[in-house]
Amino acid sequence: MTAKRRERLILAGLLRKQETIQTRRYAYLDNAMAAAMRDLVRYGKAGDVMDLWHDRSGNWIGTLKLNVRGQVSARWVWDAPIPLKWRKRYA
Repeated sequence: MTAKRRERLILAGLLRKQETIQTRRYAYLDNAMAAAMRDLVRYGKAGDVMDLWHDRSGNWIGTLKLNVRGQVSARWVWDAPIPLKWRKRYA
């Protein structure tokens, strides 16, 4: 009997000039983040962006961007500041 395959709900899309070059699916966020970084460095050109999002909910998870010097900058949903009205809840 074979094990049930886990759904691949994390999507990573490589964008170049607002056009999708490649899209991949992952089951786990840690695998998606590492593979997105690897693919951006291997196949990306200066200015390319790799977006990660959840397929079912459509929530944005993060963005990786390759600059001219070959450095990658990252923005993640958990890096965003907490809104003032929620700060009391999480303090």
